[in-house]
Amino acid sequence: MKQWGKSWFYRITFFTAILMLIAGIFYLFRKLILAGSGQFVSYDVTQEGQTASLVEKNNSKEVLSERTSDTSAGSAADRVSDEPAFSDVPEPDDVPALSEPAEPDNVPALSEPAGPDDIPAPSEPAGPDDIPAPSEPAGPDDIPAPSEPAGPDDIPAPSEPAGPRVLDPERPIVALTFDDGPGQGTTAILDLLEQYDARATFFVIGLCLEQPVQTEKLQRAFYLGCAIGSHTYDHISFRELDAEQIRSQTERVNEQLMQYTGFPADLVRPPYGHITDEARKAAETPYIHWSIDTEDWLSRDAQAIVAMVQENVQDGDIILMHDIYPSTAEACETLIPWLIEQGYQLATVPEMMEARGIAMENGHMYKDAR
Repeated sequence: MKQWGKSWFYRITFFTAILMLIAGIFYLFRKLILAGSGQFVSYDVTQEGQTASLVEKNNSKEVLSERTSDTSAGSAADRVSDEPAFSDVPEPDDVPALSEPAEPDNVPALSEPAGPDDIPAPSEPAGPDDIPAPSEPAGPDDIPAPSEPAGPDDIPAPSEPAGPRVLDPERPIVALTFDDGPGQGTTAILDLLEQYDARATFFVIGLCLEQPVQTEKLQRAFYLGCAIGSHTYDHISFRELDAEQIRSQTERVNEQLMQYTGFPADLVRPPYGHITDEARKAAETPYIHWSIDTEDWLSRDAQAIVAMVQENVQDGDIILMHDIYPSTAEACETLIPWLIEQGYQLATVPEMMEARGIAMENGHMYKDAR
């Protein structure tokens, strides 16, 4: 490796010297040619060293055209003598000799390339002992417990519920009943009942009461003096259930009602109005049917609902509607004031039965108060 490096260095030095010698010879040759032609270029540098002037001189004895036009006197030799003389062209001996090329011994030796022994050994890779142990993952005790969702005890209770009313037995009475809620139309219906000092019966589904927004509607209905009945937890036909299953459906709803109102349901409306012997065996309350089906679930039309009631209503009727439809709430905007104008008292089912002297029994189905 060392021999190879020196050989190339000598070669480069030799060729550099040859090139410099050729350049010097070329320079001298050029100066001689310019001197023979009588022209050369010189640069006069001012004291400030900023300005260079190019001067061209001619050793010809010809008379300049400008001077010929100005005067005709004198000989050509005199006119030539007026021209400035050329400075002497430097002789070859005056050209400074090229500096001697550096001898190989005068050239500093190249540093030797780094050998294997000169390369610093890499640091050892980090071992298992050098890697910092990760922090332990958060355990069950380190995770903050989530706040518990608001339970029934956290829902503020409204003022005391409205007390029982004394109905006039000489005047006609009807009971408006609403199934499958609480739902979309419940709030609007409660607003109308409160506005006209009327009451109704709501048969609620347990699944709906799993939503806090619906339990608030339930509580409002209860504190307005409306009756709260059970429509079972899952709304499954009694024809598909045995006595124990029917009892489970009603008990689950009673547990919810105890949480939100403090009272269990004292009325049950069987889903789809289906009653069976098994349902009678499991009954712990009276069953409530209806005498007018507004078919609001079918028409979803407020005018059709109103017409169904106006054409068929009579004293002691139990009217079936559903508070899950906005169209039913819209129909009530007309029905409630219209029934009152016709002289009807809008009561709960228990109120109407009591006013008519009907003692309801568990397991029996009642469709009106006549």
